[in-house]
Amino acid sequence: MQTATSRLPGLDLIRAIAILLVIYQHGLFMLYDFLPENFANIMFALCGYFGVELFFVLSGFLVGSIFIRRYMEKERYGSAQVMSFWARRWFRTLPNYYLTLAVLLLIAWKNDAFPDSVVVIQCFLFAQNLFTYNSFFFAHAWSLAVEEWFYLSLPIFVIIAHRKYVSKMTTIAIVIVFVIIVCNLIRVVAIWRGVQWQQLSFMTIFKLDSIMCGVGIALLSVRAPDLTEKLKTLCLMIGMFVFLIVVFVYLRHILVAKPQNHYGALILSLTPVSFALALPYFKSLHRPMIGPLHTIIEYISKISYSWYLNHLPIALWIGQGLHPTSFWEGLLAFSIYFVTTLILSSIQYRYWERPFLKFRDRVIVER
Repeated sequence: MQTATSRLPGLDLIRAIAILLVIYQHGLFMLYDFLPENFANIMFALCGYFGVELFFVLSGFLVGSIFIRRYMEKERYGSAQVMSFWARRWFRTLPNYYLTLAVLLLIAWKNDAFPDSVVVIQCFLFAQNLFTYNSFFFAHAWSLAVEEWFYLSLPIFVIIAHRKYVSKMTTIAIVIVFVIIVCNLIRVVAIWRGVQWQQLSFMTIFKLDSIMCGVGIALLSVRAPDLTEKLKTLCLMIGMFVFLIVVFVYLRHILVAKPQNHYGALILSLTPVSFALALPYFKSLHRPMIGPLHTIIEYISKISYSWYLNHLPIALWIGQGLHPTSFWEGLLAFSIYFVTTLILSSIQYRYWERPFLKFRDRVIVER
């Protein structure tokens, strides 16, 4: 589910952690009945959520850094630069996405389970969770829709906000603050009107602030690298403290018989902030990890997008087909799911995703 390649060990580590959390959460149903109930509930609720939030924040940081540098260095940032930005982002994400979508549609057609035409159109246009979220077809692609709308809207917001008498740094800062504030305000209004916070966590218009938190840290890193480097440890400590608050609020006020919506809104607001504050520290981890661990983490980071796209349908197929009746059967089913999706993702990355990336780098230049 992701964007640019970090080429930094610390950021590769974050991406690897993010995808492993998602892979674990979506395969947990095979072991759910054989684990302590409270532990299973916590892992099932938080692992996938934290994994996707890590992806969002990291995506905002990486793509935001690219966009900010290009915007700052160009005297005029116009349609040519916007089209170049979109083309590079879409060559990164769309070929893999549409391949997976086509395979899923073919399988659904062969099994007489082809989705409604409206759902298909929504999936093609990344509109399946724009204002609502009720599709069970290609369900985990909701996060890709959030990212695609972020790619589309970021340069448009910046161009709209740009004024000759306002510096470019201030323009981007205004866009970041505006999006974060608006997303939080409309979440509050939606919750006040009775919408459940879990539903809001899947809807595009309520999730752009997560990515913008990463863009905010990217802006600080680009414009004040020395200050960011100096404060990286302090930011990490603050981020860890905020993260502990998120975990405490969830355990204390959400994992109960009648969870309260406003605490869910607090979790949605604070989680990306805690992750964004940790990014400067992890970005500074240039020294590779010892031994094969670095190679493993780097490889998982590379195939993470392909892995994210194809893992859930395979998990459901294996879990429902084997139907484990004991912990060891569940562990075996989970292991088969993990290895199968890892191998298929490696093939998909090597023979589909990577060729498109090489083609993009040959024909499309960041303007």
